[in-house]
Amino acid sequence: MKRSSPVVLYLSLSFTFHVFAVATPCGKCTDIEGHHFRLPVQGFKTDYDGCVIVMDIMPCKYLCYKPYVRRDQIEQWRNRPDGIACTYTYNNNTLEKPYMITIHKECKQGICF
Repeated sequence: MKRSSPVVLYLSLSFTFHVFAVATPCGKCTDIEGHHFRLPVQGFKTDYDGCVIVMDIMPCKYLCYKPYVRRDQIEQWRNRPDGIACTYTYNNNTLEKPYMITIHKECKQGICF
């Protein structure tokens, strides 16, 4: 029994540290200007620069969040790379048959051309 007590102690301490580490993933994180921030929850996508994508509703642009940079650069609209496929939908306003038309195009400088 004496040999198993260090194992039990090790497992209980590692579990305790794991639980508290998950509850506060960043501790006291600060940005460049010294303001505190919290990292976003898991499940968000990030782009090539580590910017967390928070809004992805436009075909060729997305809004991302970088909590660790200066305050004026936290939220950034970024363009998708040129050549990415996108769909462009518009309303064909004819008096006879109004209907929506969808065309497959490509992103160029943040616009679906």
